[in-house]
Amino acid sequence: MTFFEDLSPYTYSEAAPRGASARNVGWLDAKHDFPRERPRPELLDALWEYCSILVVPTRGLHGCELCTSATNTFARRETKLLLGSGEIRVLGSAGDVFAAPNLIFHYICDHQYQPPQEFRQAVEMGPHPTSAEYRRLLDRLGLSWRENLPVSDEPKRFRFVRTEDGVEQQEEKGGGGEH
Repeated sequence: MTFFEDLSPYTYSEAAPRGASARNVGWLDAKHDFPRERPRPELLDALWEYCSILVVPTRGLHGCELCTSATNTFARRETKLLLGSGEIRVLGSAGDVFAAPNLIFHYICDHQYQPPQEFRQAVEMGPHPTSAEYRRLLDRLGLSWRENLPVSDEPKRFRFVRTEDGVEQQEEKGGGGEH
């Protein structure tokens, strides 16, 4: 993953918000030290909500450079999400916009990364991603979102089929031992 210093101007993708300057938080790598602190459960709960929404989905999957974890599936409160596949936006009450990889949850939870105070405050006190206010603010900034669907322990079986007009589409397979 690309390293950016906390609170530096966001420049990673073309998804920079219009009318507001986003700042980077949580773009970590193994070559740079970062502040550490045991996270508060309230921060983790609030941040998990942000990870359920992808504002900037990425191509591919970025793993953690800080550990040897072979998975990108993480769990909180009986829900599993795939992290390392997109970015989140945290909106502060003073108009601040913070851009972070959704792997930030893992960094905070498992590596005790301590993000800047203004980010933590925005996560806990700003509009939550499930609120209409959050969605309106994203819309005003020209940003769209999609749900980061929970991961199931039971893999879905599917295949790609070509329709009569030559378009490939995904078709779910039924049970009964199909492979």
